[in-house]
Amino acid sequence: MLDDDSPRHTRFGLDASRILTVLGIGLTLWLLAYGALVAYAPPLLAELAAFFSRVALVSFGSGYAVLPYLFDNMVDTRQWVSSGQIIDGLAISEITPGPLAMMSTFLGYITSAQHPDLTQFPITTAGLMGAFVVTAFLFMPSFIFVLAGAPWVEATRRIPALIAPLTAISAASVALIFDLALIFAKFILWPTPTGDWGSFRTLDLVAGLISALAIVLMLQFRMGMVITMLICISLGVVASALGLP
Repeated sequence: MLDDDSPRHTRFGLDASRILTVLGIGLTLWLLAYGALVAYAPPLLAELAAFFSRVALVSFGSGYAVLPYLFDNMVDTRQWVSSGQIIDGLAISEITPGPLAMMSTFLGYITSAQHPDLTQFPITTAGLMGAFVVTAFLFMPSFIFVLAGAPWVEATRRIPALIAPLTAISAASVALIFDLALIFAKFILWPTPTGDWGSFRTLDLVAGLISALAIVLMLQFRMGMVITMLICISLGVVASALGLP
């Protein structure tokens, strides 16, 4: 790891030719892979590749900060998945390292498995194709940035003019995560399509009570996230078994 106490000889140099070489090789590999999908694969796979490459490019601050972008595009604009499926994807990804990557792979699988472009393939095969494409094109720009931008990371820490923009990005990331919480709260607490946002009449009382309990346990009693999640999951299973609305 590099820090302010690292010896001078261990720090990267800002070698412009090296950075341009890495960017050139990375861009060439991306274009070749994307071109192959456009030429030989069903249209959906090329769309997934382009979309998740953009997701990788705008993933600043936190993986959670980009989830509203995923939600708006995949649910509202493209209608690839439902709001319930994307919430399920987030729930599943929370038990694994790297939630954004795991969730994106899951969404790639679901999108491809149910899309008309891939009906000629078995559901599992179609899903795996989408999952592979999404994972590859989500990580490819990230690897390029890491290899090309590593020398700049250390350098930016010594440039005062960049501190304010980076702070602004961090603040915007927090706002996006809060927006994500509101989006998910809407679909969890008011799950029916005709449910009025904020109406007590259509509120899912069980989900509301479990959510309130989770907040109290974590903020008031300082309970750990894992234990809180296990308690909430257990209550949800019991409520479902009892047939509570």
